[in-house]
Amino acid sequence: MECPTSLEELSQLKIYIFPNPVSETLFINDDLNQISEIALYDINSKKLIQVRKHDSLTKLDVSNLPSRLYLLHLTTRNGEVKIQKLYKQ
Repeated sequence: MECPTSLEELSQLKIYIFPNPVSETLFINDDLNQISEIALYDINSKKLIQVRKHDSLTKLDVSNLPSRLYLLHLTTRNGEVKIQKLYKQ
């Protein structure tokens, strides 16, 4: 498994994930439109959500997920995967 991407690295790429921790709706703002796909995994590597990104702002409804740690995988248009820890309240 890859190491999580730092918040500094994501902000340099103009990618913002908020709020974190999240309770209902997660927002992923990608001003430069670099992300092509978003996937959410539990800590056992089970894919829970997968979406293709079309707009600069993507909303994910996570309200039905249990409170715990998840891994958000952001796949860039050039194939790189950025991983961010996500805490669900």
